[in-house]
Amino acid sequence: MIEVISEEAFGHAALARHPVWSEYYDFEEIEEVAGWGVNREWLASELAFKGNGSKHPYYSIPIEKLPVTRMRIYFAASFVTKGGAQLKGWILQNGFVIGIHLSPDENAVFSRHPQLEKFNDKELGKLVSFLKINPEEVFPLSIVLDARLPDIVHSQTFSPALPRSQW
Repeated sequence: MIEVISEEAFGHAALARHPVWSEYYDFEEIEEVAGWGVNREWLASELAFKGNGSKHPYYSIPIEKLPVTRMRIYFAASFVTKGGAQLKGWILQNGFVIGIHLSPDENAVFSRHPQLEKFNDKELGKLVSFLKINPEEVFPLSIVLDARLPDIVHSQTFSPALPRSQW
């Protein structure tokens, strides 16, 4: 069975319960998930209730149903900084975007997209403040998915787009 949660409930605890989540965006997803044996009416009702009209709810994806094609699939992951600090979080879009848990309510989010250098720089500030380390000790990060997943790269490294002054 799957679990449906609100956007606010997505985080470390949710990823500890289920290592793969999808952010619900498209009505057609209901048909695919119903094909997994999930009651269509229950699912539609939960997504509407947990979405609360303006937010995107999340639903867990059973490992045996992978791979699925979605815009936003989150995988529970463990990270190790260049300096050796161990962290938990998630990867999105095959590691193009990552989130590192700083607290139950806060993540440091990084992207490889070159137009997000300033955003990444701000997030780096949050992360180094949290870890009490220098920026040079963070990247590249080593990433390992928390669950063995079929047809998905299990480990990789990550460096975001940052202003040249960071290198």
